[in-house]
Amino acid sequence: MDQAERAELAAGTGLTPQAVSKILARLIDDGLVEEVGRRQGARGKPATLYRLRSEKAHAIGIHAGRTDIKGVRVDLGGNVLDTIATPMPAQFTPAQLIDGIASTVEKLVSPQSDSTNPEIVGVGVALPGPVDRTTGVVQGFRWWRDPAATPLLDALTHRLGRHTVMDLSINAALELTAWQRGDQMTDTLYALLDRGVGGALWIGGRLHRGAHMSAGEFGHLVIEAGGPECECGRRGCVEAVQQRALAEGDIARAAAAVATGIANALHIVDVPGVVWSGSDLEAHPEAYAAALAAELQRTLAGGAAYTIHRAVPAEVPHEDCPADLVATGAAVMVLESVYGIPARPGESLDQSLTPEPAEITSR
Repeated sequence: MDQAERAELAAGTGLTPQAVSKILARLIDDGLVEEVGRRQGARGKPATLYRLRSEKAHAIGIHAGRTDIKGVRVDLGGNVLDTIATPMPAQFTPAQLIDGIASTVEKLVSPQSDSTNPEIVGVGVALPGPVDRTTGVVQGFRWWRDPAATPLLDALTHRLGRHTVMDLSINAALELTAWQRGDQMTDTLYALLDRGVGGALWIGGRLHRGAHMSAGEFGHLVIEAGGPECECGRRGCVEAVQQRALAEGDIARAAAAVATGIANALHIVDVPGVVWSGSDLEAHPEAYAAALAAELQRTLAGGAAYTIHRAVPAEVPHEDCPADLVATGAAVMVLESVYGIPARPGESLDQSLTPEPAEITSR
């Protein structure tokens, strides 16, 4: 909602009206919320309406992939204001990655010349895993022989001179979905199909990382004994089978590999929701949807037991450079780290691939 009164905010947050009043007073003092009028109810005094001043604070999100860096700038309301893509050289070094991220951030920050003078509250960086969120040690780039020698988070924080957070690409995408859907987010398996296959779990209202930060990572379940070698060192993983099929132009087999991996994971974790996204899915959504629907019909619970959603990028001012879900999720991580509970955007990022059961909608 664009405007709300105290009672609505209390009901939506679960806080007492007194707590909401104290928080509103602080936010008004900080310039992040303002009064915008009054609403007359059926009885009693008119209620004061408040508006989040989304333009007053921005966050930068970075998706550092194996071939390029995608960046977004979002406002406090979660609206994507600017996007950029920076190509990277093959097998880039840690120093080149830091340079590329710094250059992308600088380009996203530099347009700030409007009268609102927004504060850039931080930078979120999402990378392929494994990633240690506290040390910034990254092992997702296979050509880095000694990733531990480069504490990437410290190096980036020093280089950017800004509050910086870091996490896995799949976790950033999942956090965005959960943030957008709010209290309607069910326990979910998230699948990211983006030049590879990644998985993550949302259980009990939070991201479930597991003992070794890899819970839900179905992309490395073996589905073909003696199959193609995977980057992880094993053979026949979902990701390796899918990537081999894509290289051979066999979309149906690639989609079947992913569907098998998702179904196997659901047999283990038994969650009711599946959300998926990524460039591979966007290239052939019908093929992947058909393969998953067929595979879920053969699960113990049956296909009707699951709700499937496809997360799609938000509309942005630059049609030639659409917003990246992972980068947007990285920006959301910044808002969450600074403000605790991020605001929710008004438009859904979820597009249902199946009409039944009823689609979960956003607030």
